[in-house]
Amino acid sequence: TSQLVTELTDEVRADNLRALLLSALTQAGSAAPTVVLMEDAQWFDSPSLALLVAAVRNVPALLFVVTSRKREDPPADHAALAGLAGAAHLTLRSLEPEAVDQLLAARLGVRTLPEPVRALVRERAAGNPFYSEELGYALRDYGLIVVEQERCRVADPARELAAAFTEALASKGLPATVQGVVTSRIDRLGQAEQFVVRVASVIGRSFSVAMLGEIHPALVPAAALDASLAALTERDIVRPEAGGGEPRYTFRHAITQQVAYDLTPYAQRRDLHRAVGEWLEARHAADL
Repeated sequence: TSQLVTELTDEVRADNLRALLLSALTQAGSAAPTVVLMEDAQWFDSPSLALLVAAVRNVPALLFVVTSRKREDPPADHAALAGLAGAAHLTLRSLEPEAVDQLLAARLGVRTLPEPVRALVRERAAGNPFYSEELGYALRDYGLIVVEQERCRVADPARELAAAFTEALASKGLPATVQGVVTSRIDRLGQAEQFVVRVASVIGRSFSVAMLGEIHPALVPAAALDASLAALTERDIVRPEAGGGEPRYTFRHAITQQVAYDLTPYAQRRDLHRAVGEWLEARHAADL
């Protein structure tokens, strides 16, 4: 059998893999009505998009929901996906300023926001909900605003808030982008939490606590790992997943995972990817 597999061409391998995945999706859809969520399609390569198009065409029992950020030069595969019969295309527009204020107040747990905070977030985030939230958290984490008893105030009213925030980012050599703001928030975590975030980012957007603990290079005790995850949850970096089974967490946003991944040195990412593969092989060896 190994010789037969070795002799397969790349094209035959790709066709067989695609047929296998389509068969698995068909089986999943036959049990009950199922929604398949595919996030961040702007990162999909051509084979992945071709598989998605084939699945939409050949597995009608599944409802596919695909999210993607806008691209100036979308590949032809994106057009093929949007042009499928029955496909509905929804464009999410920027939030209105009042909605941004309400969102940020809810995230910070306050009733109202000072005008300097509203002005800074409205100008820089331009209605992007994730960026708005991250700006609010960053202002809090840097001590530029004070949140207490459901009230928010600027820590130093005599200092212009936008300039203070720009200076705080510049001191770390970070750009005033959403990636820079997320980087600054990760940078202000404790050392243990930073390491957990980086290890988890290699596993993926969603990760199990069991895998995280076993591939963590420091082999931290379970209690310490739980404490780090609790701190990351409090900071709204990750969130616990609902449902039964073994405990799992999800990065609150794909950008947060990507930033943490990019902050991890290449050699460390390589070793962690190997550890993930070995963990999966050991855990699922009996399934082969």
